[in-house]
Parts: sequence; structure tokens; C-alpha cells
Amino acid sequence: MNEVYLNLLKAGMTIIFVVMIDVIFEFLIKRKIKDKKKSFKWRVATRYVLFFCLLFFMAKIWVEGFGYLLTVIGVVSAALTITQKEYLMNFFGWLIIMWRDLFVEGDYIEVGKYIGYVKKIGPLYFSMEEGSEVCWGDKTGRIVKVPNSLIATNPVVNFSVDKTFFEGKILLTFSFKSPIEKLQALISTLENEIDVLLHQQQAHWSQRQQKEFNNLKKHSLYKPKFSLRVNQDRPLGIQLRIKYLALKQDQKLIEDAVFNRVMSTLQADPELELSHLS
Repeated sequence: MNEVYLNLLKAGMTIIFVVMIDVIFEFLIKRKIKDKKKSFKWRVATRYVLFFCLLFFMAKIWVEGFGYLLTVIGVVSAALTITQKEYLMNFFGWLIIMWRDLFVEGDYIEVGKYIGYVKKIGPLYFSMEEGSEVCWGDKTGRIVKVPNSLIATNPVVNFSVDKTFFEGKILLTFSFKSPIEKLQALISTLENEIDVLLHQQQAHWSQRQQKEFNNLKKHSLYKPKFSLRVNQDRPLGIQLRIKYLALKQDQKLIEDAVFNRVMSTLQADPELELSHLS
């Protein structure tokens, strides 16, 4: 009976000790980390570590023959590795997410075929508010539960990172009857259109984004690139390829402006026409 009381005393002291450490870490995190997302990530990671430490010490206090316990844990772990590999991979995926700062709740990300806003991150799965394929940044209303293991085998793109200019591509195929000189004139018009849009959108960017854009301008990397190629696949014709750098949320605006300009040019000049599937 005395041993029971002694174990209860040890368990109580251990719980108090772990709680004190949690309070200290909470204070240090709030004081040192001002960013709310990073602060949340560190609080969650710290509490998971403290929870597993508490389980470890409780097992040591209440289970006799701790060496035997380790042997049992080793056998059980080996069995779990074989039978529950998926759960272990999901858990290791969670550790990678938390410690490599891949994304936090609220970020707009793309993992494999999934894209959307991160709603909640758990030890086995993270849930996302699915993003629309038609209108970038909008939500479909569906909640997708994604296994954490996917981040180990798929590229992860975080669109919420400030310093993120992505390459956009637009492909237009014109008929062989379209005069080259008029296509080149259209290219000049589209280049000016994209340039004006980028400078207009700059007013809505963060300071880091503006700094990155100015760096691109300094090295003449922000300007769109145009090329004309003969497209041998259907639809046959002269393909105009447009590549440009922009924030992901600005790309739809640029695509709409380009297509509107092309359509108005086609209506004004009958010599220019898009190629059709035949």
C-alpha cells in the first residue's frame, strides 16, 4: 500500500512538473514569437512532446520491470510497423509539417491533386477547405481530409507565402492564314497590357512582395516572354505562347485581360482568326 501512495506522489509531482514546463514554454513562445501562425505551431508541437513525455514517465512509475516494458514496446513497435504502416507514415508526415514549417492553419496550399485552405492539422490527417478550380482562391464548400503522408511523396506549394511569384502560361493557336506581322503587333499590345496590370496590382501587395517585384524588375525578369511556334498537334496552326511571372491571385486577372484583348482584336481584324479542331 505504501508503494501505491509513493507512486501516486511521484505521478502527481510529474504532472505538476510537466504543467510547469508547459506554462514556461507558453510564456516564452508568446514573448519571443509575435507571428500568430508560428506561435500556434510551436504551442501545438510543444504540447504533443510534453504529452508523450508524460506517458513515458507514467509508464516508468506504474509498470514494474521497466527493461521488460521497453522490450514489449519494441516488439509492439515492430508489429505496428508492419501492420499499421500507413498510420506511422501519417504521423511522421505530421512531424515534417510541424518542424519544417511547410504550412499552418489558414494557408492556401496545393498538395498533389488537392488545393485549398488548411482548416486543421492533426497527427494523422489535415483537413482543407477545397479551393475552386474555376476561380482561384474561392472555396467550393467541401471539406477534404488529406493524409499527412502525402507531403512526403508529393510537392507542396504554399501560396500564402509572401515572397511567391509563380510562372503563368497562356497558349493561343491561330490559323495559318493569320499574318505574322499582325501577330507580332498583337504581342506588343499584350506585353503592354500585362505590364500595366502588374503595376496596378502592385498597390495591393505587401512590402515584401513589392521588394521582390522590384528585384525582378532590376534584373528584367518580370517582363512576359512571347514565342511563336508551329503547332503540329490539334488544333493545327501558329501557336502563341505567353509566359509571365505574377502572384497566384493575380494570374486570373491577367488571363482574363489577355483573352479579352485577343477577342476584341479578332473582332476588329478579320484577318486574324483562332485555329479550330477539325
